[in-house]
Amino acid sequence: MFDINRVLLTFYSIYILVFLVILFVSTKLYKGYSISKFWISALGEKSSKSRTLFNFSVIILGLLNTTFVNILSNYLPRTISSAASVVLLYIYSVSILLSGIFTKDSNFKIHNFLSRLLYFSGFFAFITLIKPILMSNDISDWIVILNLLVLTTASIFLFSYTKMLKKLKNVPNTLENYHFTGKILSINNIAVWEWIAFVAILIWHLIVSITLLQKS
Repeated sequence: MFDINRVLLTFYSIYILVFLVILFVSTKLYKGYSISKFWISALGEKSSKSRTLFNFSVIILGLLNTTFVNILSNYLPRTISSAASVVLLYIYSVSILLSGIFTKDSNFKIHNFLSRLLYFSGFFAFITLIKPILMSNDISDWIVILNLLVLTTASIFLFSYTKMLKKLKNVPNTLENYHFTGKILSINNIAVWEWIAFVAILIWHLIVSITLLQKS
């Protein structure tokens, strides 16, 4: 019997892997790109040869994320924390979609707002998801370990991001002209931690999607 949710979850799982490949290829096609000096969104700038491919893939990712959230909501208990996490995940997904439309070089202010909304909504979504996952009969409790992994990487990134805003008062286009001192919790590594946090989030989505696919 045809099951639309299985089709969507299968396509979504495959697409995440494709998107990770697109990310890697885009960094190679951008001459001079470095994950320690450039934001991920720089891959969608005019100077990137894969600009169109990257931005389109981000829009598709946002669209597919909304379908994933809709399916995920069916496996969560009917609680306030579940409702809050679903709303936050929808905000996170729509922010991804719009960031592919309002790119950094087309509208810097809007893109920065969407980037902040994306990470902060995603961060609090992963916090509020912990209890519903533990209460769910369909999602394995060990997924919470992935939540904690994502929250750890996101916390380091957001901590560094906040420090940067406090020091610079705004978000620089790149970090290649800035040299900060410090160790792991420093602005010096903020672009790297953005990559680590984003990839961790994608892996979480992939594993949860496969888990739901097995249950559907």
